[in-house]
Amino acid sequence: MKKRMAIAAALALAPNSALAQEDDHKWSAGAIGFVNPSPFVGEKTEIRVFPYVSYSGDRVYLRGLEAGYKAIKPQRGAPGAQVSFDMMVRARPQPGSSRDGFSLDAGARFGVDTSIGTVALTALQEVSGKHDGLELELGLSRRFSGADWAITPSLSVAWQSRGLANYLWGVSAADRLDMVVSGTNALLPAFELDGSVVNANAGLVASYDLTARWSMVLLGRATWLGSNARENPWIDNRMDASVGLAVAYAF
Repeated sequence: MKKRMAIAAALALAPNSALAQEDDHKWSAGAIGFVNPSPFVGEKTEIRVFPYVSYSGDRVYLRGLEAGYKAIKPQRGAPGAQVSFDMMVRARPQPGSSRDGFSLDAGARFGVDTSIGTVALTALQEVSGKHDGLELELGLSRRFSGADWAITPSLSVAWQSRGLANYLWGVSAADRLDMVVSGTNALLPAFELDGSVVNANAGLVASYDLTARWSMVLLGRATWLGSNARENPWIDNRMDASVGLAVAYAF
């Protein structure tokens, strides 16, 4: 169960990592390693290394846990603000190492390239019948690049409905039973949040081209949990963070 959770946590950062060199190649494959401290009491920090595969076509893409269709593509080099519109499906894992649940979201992302960066609004609705949760996220990112490097910092605020909040930051009776059956070390007591949550996120992706096809990428993401999420007494860290390093070959 811990291995499945670590795989999910590692891939969760991948959609914004641009591991594939999209301007020249469609496929990218390599290895990705992550360090994932858990926000839950008694859970250990996970350190894992896994294979990585991504695809980026003219319209269709696959990156980590997200697959999508680029319905509107920004016109590179064109004057003025450029807009983009993506439709996607995304698998969503539960945080921490004691639970191994996945749900499937479907939604859309609308972006506008401005002088200060890309402003994006993402809406995701759970469609797999796990919790019927909804997430709305408003973010700002900006890419800085040179001949063989690129750095993209990002900030966002996400509202999560009560159903999604409990799936991520609560502990259901079914979760508790799965922990008992699997013999996990962190037996988290059941706890239900009584409302939606608002979290703040910060991310950073830094890439360096080792050769024309080989690249190295450093990824980091931190989520500052809102006060409603921290009502769960079995969350002892207000930040859920991940740091990773990837090496990929584009072809």
